[in-house]
Amino acid sequence: MLLTLTQWYPSKDNPVAGVFVRVHVNALRQEARDHGYDRVVVVHLDREAPWGLVEKSGDDVRIGTRVQRLLLRRTLKVLIVPLPILIAAKVCGVVGERPKAVVSVAHPAEIVGWLVARRYRRPFAAHIEHSTSFTRADSSFPQSKLQRSIRGWWLRTPKRAIAVSKGLASSLSEEFGVSGVAVVANGVDDAFFSEGIHPRDSKNAIRILSVGLLTPGKRVDHVIHAAALIKDRLPAMTLTVEIVGDGVCRVELEALARTLGIDELCRFHGIMTPRAIAQIAANSSVFVTASAFETFCVAAAEAFACGVPIVSTRSGGPESFIDPEFATFIDVTVAGMNPGADLSDAILREIERDSLARRHRARDSAAAIVGCATVGRQLWRTIDPQLQEPQIAAGALLL
Repeated sequence: MLLTLTQWYPSKDNPVAGVFVRVHVNALRQEARDHGYDRVVVVHLDREAPWGLVEKSGDDVRIGTRVQRLLLRRTLKVLIVPLPILIAAKVCGVVGERPKAVVSVAHPAEIVGWLVARRYRRPFAAHIEHSTSFTRADSSFPQSKLQRSIRGWWLRTPKRAIAVSKGLASSLSEEFGVSGVAVVANGVDDAFFSEGIHPRDSKNAIRILSVGLLTPGKRVDHVIHAAALIKDRLPAMTLTVEIVGDGVCRVELEALARTLGIDELCRFHGIMTPRAIAQIAANSSVFVTASAFETFCVAAAEAFACGVPIVSTRSGGPESFIDPEFATFIDVTVAGMNPGADLSDAILREIERDSLARRHRARDSAAAIVGCATVGRQLWRTIDPQLQEPQIAAGALLL
């Protein structure tokens, strides 16, 4: 039996949260079964559910850990240290079977997974989607000094690490001295590959798509500035800006659109399901991300899977898995000095390069890099040698 722990799944309130986590769990489950594991038990540590809740459905288990979320909001953060021990004990009691190996998916679950593996003296691997440097670049992911210290100590223990991008691999090496970091891209939900490839609706229309958290680090204001510049340069062009996501900057961004006189052109959709995002993406002229820092950028990968032309800052993530044949990349510093100007030029350049044949080639390239089956095979090839170790393998899949 392979035991997999997760702690970041889509929810009713946020259907896109941790979408790639579910993709990876499904991919790993299939690969494990193909390689002789009779069972793959997935335990989801649900921070939204009451402490002590246990739900079972076949080999899927949900355990409530809401107290963990409450402690993060209060001054009792010192209890974060013993809390994983209590959760790990709960996991062992609920599962009630000695696993052959333990894998954790998404960073809140890694300490619990490591403790469970220690309890059973079994090999362990964990994948984490970002390092602490990501939290310094975007205030939407705050961490206390205690949390950073714990994570820093844990990350220094692996002999093997897999990062989701070259940028993250470099960050782990510089920040924690983790060596020998491999790179495997995040997986994309199959919904994005099942959408049809669509050409532009009209040469006289531009549909710009932005997907992500509306927080300072995502710099969606640059996208709005770029749209305003394009409208000034091409007044006869029918322009639409689709902004998917929510966050602390939404009101400010809506006000900016009004100030620039393009509020009627900007559609703020809020949070949407992967299927709904895929439908909008497939019919977009171009996907744009102006982030200051990305360890990967799942939204860009999803647009890539739809074959959509991409404009992105060199933020550490997108340029590591998207071929320049299908995208235009802009230096982060240059984009920050002149919000919107370089983005608008890049958007028009990508629209000029767009063609139906190019979109089909982009999708084929995406399938070979971020397709669920592809990522599952790559992950398994990397972790399988560790899972064969007779003692605990302190490997980490850092995604």
